[in-house]
Amino acid sequence: MSDQMDVEFKVPAIDFSKKGQGAVASHYAQSNTILQKHKMKITMDSYWAPDQSWWSKLMAMVFGEDEKSEKSLIGNTKGTFKEADIDAYGKEVDKLIDTFKSPGKISSFLFADFIEDVARYGPNRQLHGQAVRAKSKAKYQGKEAVFMDINAAGHVFVHELGHIIGGAGEEAEHTGAQGDPENIMYHQVQPGTDQTALTQAQINAFKTGIYATISKVKTAPPPAAAP
Repeated sequence: MSDQMDVEFKVPAIDFSKKGQGAVASHYAQSNTILQKHKMKITMDSYWAPDQSWWSKLMAMVFGEDEKSEKSLIGNTKGTFKEADIDAYGKEVDKLIDTFKSPGKISSFLFADFIEDVARYGPNRQLHGQAVRAKSKAKYQGKEAVFMDINAAGHVFVHELGHIIGGAGEEAEHTGAQGDPENIMYHQVQPGTDQTALTQAQINAFKTGIYATISKVKTAPPPAAAP
Protein backbone atom coordinates (compact mmCIF):
# COMPACT_ATOMS: atom_id res chain seq x y z
CA MET A 1 0.00 0.00 0.00
CA SER A 2 1.40 3.40 -0.99
CA ASP A 3 2.06 6.03 1.69
CA GLN A 4 1.15 8.76 -0.78
CA MET A 5 -1.77 10.86 0.46
CA ASP A 6 -4.54 12.08 -1.83
CA VAL A 7 -5.08 15.17 0.33
CA GLU A 8 -3.02 16.93 2.99
CA PHE A 9 -4.77 19.71 4.91
CA LYS A 10 -2.53 22.32 6.53
CA VAL A 11 -3.98 23.36 9.88
CA PRO A 12 -1.99 25.92 11.93
CA ALA A 13 -2.32 25.58 15.71
CA ILE A 14 -2.84 28.51 18.09
CA ASP A 15 -2.59 27.13 21.60
CA PHE A 16 -4.14 28.86 24.62
CA SER A 17 -4.34 25.65 26.65
CA LYS A 18 -0.91 25.93 28.32
CA LYS A 19 -0.56 22.18 27.92
CA GLY A 20 2.30 22.46 25.45
CA GLN A 21 2.89 21.49 21.85
CA GLY A 22 3.00 17.77 22.66
CA ALA A 23 -0.60 17.79 23.89
CA VAL A 24 -1.70 19.63 20.76
CA ALA A 25 0.30 17.30 18.50
CA SER A 26 -1.48 14.31 20.04
CA HIS A 27 -4.79 15.55 18.58
CA TYR A 28 -3.19 15.79 15.15
CA ALA A 29 -1.76 12.28 15.54
CA GLN A 30 -5.11 10.82 16.63
CA SER A 31 -6.81 12.56 13.72
CA ASN A 32 -4.32 11.13 11.27
CA THR A 33 -4.89 7.63 12.62
CA ILE A 34 -8.44 8.09 11.32
CA LEU A 35 -7.75 10.04 8.13
CA GLN A 36 -4.77 8.14 6.81
CA LYS A 37 -6.91 5.05 6.37
CA HIS A 38 -8.55 7.05 3.58
CA LYS A 39 -5.36 8.64 2.18
CA MET A 40 -5.87 11.97 3.91
CA LYS A 41 -3.92 13.72 6.63
CA ILE A 42 -3.67 17.00 8.51
CA THR A 43 -0.41 18.80 9.15
CA MET A 44 0.41 21.25 11.93
CA ASP A 45 2.44 23.50 9.66
CA SER A 46 2.86 26.10 12.41
CA TYR A 47 2.42 26.28 16.18
CA TRP A 48 2.06 29.37 18.34
CA ALA A 49 1.37 29.74 22.06
CA PRO A 50 1.21 33.13 23.80
CA ASP A 51 3.53 33.73 26.73
CA GLN A 52 2.34 35.77 29.69
CA SER A 53 3.44 39.09 28.19
CA TRP A 54 1.25 38.46 25.16
CA TRP A 55 -2.01 38.25 27.11
CA SER A 56 -2.30 41.98 27.78
CA LYS A 57 -1.26 42.83 24.22
CA LEU A 58 -3.82 40.43 22.80
CA MET A 59 -6.58 41.73 25.03
CA ALA A 60 -5.83 45.31 24.06
CA MET A 61 -5.88 44.33 20.40
CA VAL A 62 -9.17 42.45 20.67
CA PHE A 63 -11.14 44.48 23.19
CA GLY A 64 -9.34 47.80 23.36
CA GLU A 65 -7.28 49.10 26.26
CA ASP A 66 -10.29 50.00 28.40
CA GLU A 67 -12.31 46.82 27.96
CA LYS A 68 -9.99 43.96 28.90
CA SER A 69 -12.03 41.61 31.06
CA GLU A 70 -12.89 38.04 31.93
CA LYS A 71 -15.78 38.24 29.43
CA SER A 72 -13.65 37.35 26.46
CA LEU A 73 -13.20 33.77 25.34
CA ILE A 74 -9.50 34.50 25.62
CA GLY A 75 -9.90 37.25 28.19
CA ASN A 76 -8.30 35.36 31.04
CA THR A 77 -4.95 33.81 31.80
CA LYS A 78 -6.54 30.39 32.38
CA GLY A 79 -6.88 29.88 28.65
CA THR A 80 -10.54 28.89 28.83
CA PHE A 81 -13.18 29.27 26.13
CA LYS A 82 -16.74 30.44 26.78
CA GLU A 83 -19.23 29.07 24.27
CA ALA A 84 -21.62 31.97 24.77
CA ASP A 85 -18.94 34.45 23.66
CA ILE A 86 -19.08 33.27 20.04
CA ASP A 87 -22.44 34.99 19.65
CA ALA A 88 -22.24 37.59 22.42
CA TYR A 89 -18.85 38.93 21.31
CA GLY A 90 -18.88 38.16 17.61
CA LYS A 91 -16.74 41.13 16.61
CA GLU A 92 -14.07 40.16 19.11
CA VAL A 93 -14.09 36.56 17.87
CA ASP A 94 -13.68 37.89 14.33
CA LYS A 95 -10.67 39.95 15.40
CA LEU A 96 -9.10 36.91 17.00
CA ILE A 97 -9.58 34.82 13.86
CA ASP A 98 -8.33 37.64 11.63
CA THR A 99 -5.18 37.97 13.71
CA PHE A 100 -4.13 34.39 13.04
CA LYS A 101 -5.75 33.48 9.72
CA SER A 102 -3.64 31.91 6.96
CA PRO A 103 -4.97 31.97 3.38
CA GLY A 104 -6.13 28.55 2.25
CA LYS A 105 -5.79 27.03 5.70
CA ILE A 106 -8.13 26.24 8.60
CA SER A 107 -6.93 27.73 11.88
CA SER A 108 -7.22 25.64 15.03
CA PHE A 109 -7.53 27.31 18.43
CA LEU A 110 -6.99 25.08 21.46
CA PHE A 111 -8.12 25.92 24.98
CA ALA A 112 -7.66 24.53 28.48
CA ASP A 113 -11.41 24.09 28.93
CA PHE A 114 -14.68 24.78 27.16
CA ILE A 115 -17.28 26.46 29.34
CA GLU A 116 -20.71 25.44 28.08
CA ASP A 117 -23.54 27.91 27.58
CA VAL A 118 -25.85 26.43 30.21
CA ALA A 119 -28.29 29.35 30.02
CA ARG A 120 -29.00 28.59 26.35
CA TYR A 121 -28.61 24.83 26.12
CA GLY A 122 -29.25 23.58 29.65
CA PRO A 123 -27.12 21.48 32.02
CA ASN A 124 -25.65 17.99 31.55
CA ARG A 125 -24.05 18.83 28.22
CA GLN A 126 -20.35 18.58 27.47
CA LEU A 127 -18.90 20.58 24.59
CA HIS A 128 -15.65 19.33 23.07
CA GLY A 129 -15.27 21.63 20.08
CA GLN A 130 -16.86 24.20 17.79
CA ALA A 131 -16.44 24.97 14.09
CA VAL A 132 -16.71 28.48 12.68
CA ARG A 133 -17.49 28.22 8.98
CA ALA A 134 -18.71 30.09 5.94
CA LYS A 135 -21.62 27.69 5.47
CA SER A 136 -23.17 29.07 8.66
CA LYS A 137 -21.98 32.66 8.31
CA ALA A 138 -20.72 34.03 5.00
CA LYS A 139 -18.33 36.43 6.76
CA TYR A 140 -16.08 33.48 7.57
CA GLN A 141 -15.40 32.73 3.92
CA GLY A 142 -11.64 32.25 3.60
CA LYS A 143 -11.01 32.34 7.35
CA GLU A 144 -12.73 29.30 8.78
CA ALA A 145 -11.55 27.89 12.09
CA VAL A 146 -12.10 25.25 14.73
CA PHE A 147 -12.06 25.79 18.49
CA MET A 148 -11.01 22.77 20.54
CA ASP A 149 -10.93 21.72 24.18
CA ILE A 150 -7.46 20.25 24.69
CA ASN A 151 -9.15 17.48 26.74
CA ALA A 152 -11.57 16.56 23.94
CA ALA A 153 -12.14 12.98 22.81
CA GLY A 154 -9.68 11.69 20.24
CA HIS A 155 -12.00 11.89 17.23
CA VAL A 156 -13.33 15.40 17.89
CA PHE A 157 -10.67 17.27 15.90
CA VAL A 158 -11.67 15.41 12.72
CA HIS A 159 -15.35 15.93 13.59
CA GLU A 160 -14.95 19.71 13.85
CA LEU A 161 -12.75 19.90 10.76
CA GLY A 162 -15.36 17.78 8.98
CA HIS A 163 -17.91 20.57 9.38
CA ILE A 164 -15.59 22.65 7.17
CA ILE A 165 -13.76 20.30 4.82
CA GLY A 166 -17.02 18.43 4.19
CA GLY A 167 -18.13 21.31 1.98
CA ALA A 168 -21.64 22.59 1.34
CA GLY A 169 -23.50 19.28 1.42
CA GLU A 170 -24.98 17.13 4.17
CA GLU A 171 -21.65 15.32 4.57
CA ALA A 172 -20.45 18.31 6.61
CA GLU A 173 -23.37 18.04 9.03
CA HIS A 174 -24.13 15.93 12.10
CA THR A 175 -25.56 12.53 11.31
CA GLY A 176 -28.26 13.11 13.94
CA ALA A 177 -29.80 10.90 16.57
CA GLN A 178 -30.83 8.29 13.98
CA GLY A 179 -27.34 8.10 12.49
CA ASP A 180 -24.55 5.62 13.13
CA PRO A 181 -23.14 6.37 16.62
CA GLU A 182 -19.74 5.16 15.41
CA ASN A 183 -19.64 7.76 12.63
CA ILE A 184 -17.18 10.61 13.08
CA MET A 185 -19.97 13.15 12.45
CA TYR A 186 -22.40 11.71 15.01
CA HIS A 187 -23.98 14.57 16.93
CA GLN A 188 -22.73 13.53 20.38
CA VAL A 189 -19.59 12.09 21.88
CA GLN A 190 -20.40 8.53 22.93
CA PRO A 191 -18.00 7.38 25.68
CA GLY A 192 -16.73 3.89 25.04
CA THR A 193 -17.71 3.99 21.37
CA ASP A 194 -15.22 3.96 18.49
CA GLN A 195 -16.45 7.05 16.67
CA THR A 196 -14.01 6.90 13.75
CA ALA A 197 -16.17 5.67 10.85
CA LEU A 198 -16.63 7.67 7.66
CA THR A 199 -19.06 6.88 4.86
CA GLN A 200 -17.84 6.85 1.29
CA ALA A 201 -19.90 9.98 0.64
CA GLN A 202 -18.14 11.78 3.51
CA ILE A 203 -14.72 10.66 2.25
CA ASN A 204 -15.54 11.90 -1.24
CA ALA A 205 -16.74 15.24 0.13
CA PHE A 206 -13.58 15.69 2.21
CA LYS A 207 -11.41 14.93 -0.83
CA THR A 208 -13.23 17.21 -3.28
CA GLY A 209 -14.00 20.30 -1.20
CA ILE A 210 -12.32 23.67 -1.55
CA TYR A 211 -9.63 22.93 1.04
CA ALA A 212 -8.77 19.67 -0.68
CA THR A 213 -8.50 21.55 -3.96
CA ILE A 214 -6.23 24.17 -2.39
CA SER A 215 -4.02 21.45 -0.88
CA LYS A 216 -3.35 20.04 -4.34
CA VAL A 217 -2.25 23.35 -5.87
CA LYS A 218 1.45 23.27 -6.59
CA THR A 219 3.57 26.38 -6.80
CA ALA A 220 5.03 26.73 -10.26
CA PRO A 221 8.84 26.46 -10.38
CA PRO A 222 10.73 29.63 -11.28
CA PRO A 223 11.54 30.03 -14.99
CA ALA A 224 14.89 28.73 -16.09
CA ALA A 225 17.65 31.27 -16.47
CA ALA A 226 18.32 32.39 -19.99
CA PRO A 227 21.41 30.75 -21.52
